[in-house]
Amino acid sequence: MKTISLKPTFCACLLAFLLAAPARAEITPKTWSVGPFVGGYIFDDHQSLKDSLVAGLRLGYAFTPAFTLEGSVDHPFAKSKLNANKINVNLLHIDALYHFRPHAQWVPFIVGGVGGLSMDDAGESVIANIGVGLKYFVVSVVEVIICEEDYDFS
Repeated sequence: MKTISLKPTFCACLLAFLLAAPARAEITPKTWSVGPFVGGYIFDDHQSLKDSLVAGLRLGYAFTPAFTLEGSVDHPFAKSKLNANKINVNLLHIDALYHFRPHAQWVPFIVGGVGGLSMDDAGESVIANIGVGLKYFVVSVVEVIICEEDYDFS
C-alpha cells in the first residue's frame, strides 16, 4: 500500500499564505490590537542577572495611522549570575509609537514610554524607555516586530 504525505503540500500552502503580499497591510486608525510576544532581554551589568528570554502581552490602540499607544506586560525569565537562582522580574509599561510609513508592509517606528519594574530582592522601580523598531506585516492581521529599547531604572 502506498501512503501519501500531505506534510509537504501543507507546508508549501502555509509558506505561500505567509509570504503572499497582504491586500491591506497597514496600521488602521481607531482600531485595537492585542497579542503575545517573545524576545530577548539584556540586563545591565550592575543588576547581576543573566540575559534572558522575555514573554508578554501587548494591547494597543491606533489613534491615527502614525500614532499608537500600547500597554505591555513583560516577564523576563531571569537568573542570577551569582548562583543561577531564578529571579522574578515583571515590567508593566505604556508606550507611545510613531510610525514613519504606516501604510507600507515594512513600517519603521520610534517608541518611548514609562512604567514600573518589580524584581525579587530589589523591590519596585519606575522605568522610562526609548527605542526604535521595524514592523513587518506578514498578513493584514499578523505582524513581526523587531525593536531595540533602552530602559532607565530609577
